[in-house]
Amino acid sequence: MNTHPRKRFRIWTKPRGSLLGYRLTMLVCRTFGFRAGRLLVAFCTFFYAIVARDARAGSLDYLSRLGLTRNSSLYNLFLVWKHFFSFGQVILDRLRLYELGPDVFRIRQAHSTELLRLRDSHSGCVIAGVHFGAFELASALFRKWNISMYIVMLNREKEHIRRFLDEKRLGKGIRILWVEDDDLTTALAIYQLLKRGHFVAMSVDRYLSKRNAVRVDFLGSPASFNLGVFMAAAMADVPVFTSFLVRELAGYRFISFPLLRIQAEGKGALVEASKRGLERYVGFLENIVASYPFQWYNFYLFWEKA
Repeated sequence: MNTHPRKRFRIWTKPRGSLLGYRLTMLVCRTFGFRAGRLLVAFCTFFYAIVARDARAGSLDYLSRLGLTRNSSLYNLFLVWKHFFSFGQVILDRLRLYELGPDVFRIRQAHSTELLRLRDSHSGCVIAGVHFGAFELASALFRKWNISMYIVMLNREKEHIRRFLDEKRLGKGIRILWVEDDDLTTALAIYQLLKRGHFVAMSVDRYLSKRNAVRVDFLGSPASFNLGVFMAAAMADVPVFTSFLVRELAGYRFISFPLLRIQAEGKGALVEASKRGLERYVGFLENIVASYPFQWYNFYLFWEKA
């Protein structure tokens, strides 16, 4: 692949979709129902699987690492469409969430006693996430449990998309911390929120600068992840909570893993302890990806060096 590293960095940080697409899909759903919306999503994702060469390559690269691809272009195209369609259904469910509320979904849950204990003790916690499953619906679950949180998001979203996100989350216990760069101001803001007992959600598969990118073995090869998520937890002396909301035929299933506690003394020890925490998290991720392979939503060459 001849893609320049800086170009690739811009590609994966660029948001997919547009406000027009969201509104058009919602118009179809309101007029003809969500089944019609599902047909629209099926058509759009099939078209996208044909024309989006870079996203298709990223999907095939990922699926091949799971041993799912074959020596058949037609079959592999079907796999890519299935992968994209899975993502499209989650986007459609996100719109249903905005329109109808979380009670419309059947969610099989085994909520974490540890998480509720942290809520009751007003202790801070890092919610570590990746682009897998349906985090938007998971945040709705947190609201039902009376858990409020800040979501750290890149300030690279288009302004109208930002307004859409702000409008839909306003007053629902979910607040967005828009960040520009991985600087001292950002780190201090996150640290202060955690020390005040807030829950802060951060992406492990996104990073603002290469300083926080660490290569860890994932599905047999090194891939870059955000070490800063775990360093933030270590510096604030709060645990890392790992959970996924996965889509099943009968609804959704909430899956959580044991809390990760990162303890270290000194800067050098902090980095090493944080990396061990990251490696444990990636181990959790590999387990869930193996069970739900089409719900990994990074459509670029994830294993390519940043």
